[in-house]
Amino acid sequence: MTRAIDHRGFTLLELLVTLAILSIGLLGTAGMIVQAMQSNNFSRKMTAAYVAAQDKLELKSRQAYSDLFQDDLLAACAAGSAPDGLMDDCSPADGVFDTILHDDGLNGDAAAGDTIFTQRDTPSSGITRTWTVQRDDASNLATIQVTATWTDKAGQGHSVTLTTLKAKES
Repeated sequence: MTRAIDHRGFTLLELLVTLAILSIGLLGTAGMIVQAMQSNNFSRKMTAAYVAAQDKLELKSRQAYSDLFQDDLLAACAAGSAPDGLMDDCSPADGVFDTILHDDGLNGDAAAGDTIFTQRDTPSSGITRTWTVQRDDASNLATIQVTATWTDKAGQGHSVTLTTLKAKES
């Protein structure tokens, strides 16, 4: 008695075609994974910049209108990240850790005498935070603006800017 031989199965050519199609699909998936990782890094840095800007904006918003041009450097001094040229303020003789915002065209201030007072610090690695206060005594309002900037791995600059108004207390 002879038995029928079953020749069903895959040929070598069919297996090679299947592997080629699978490889192309996996390469596409690898590209998407790389893109997702880059997007996560960007999102992480943007969130850190937003939080840094929001923290300073809330701090300045809580200050009295008359004190808007002073900044407490205690936290920056403790972290060793006081604004350029202001590390000397970290150990004042009177024990008060305040500095005055300047309208002198230095340390992030755009132009001397433009009535926009500016200060800058580095709250976390790679993020620079600049805040400005423009007081308008005629309207009894001050505009507070905080910008956090960073540079991505490709060397492209990014920023987050938050703005609010502060009314003079009666």
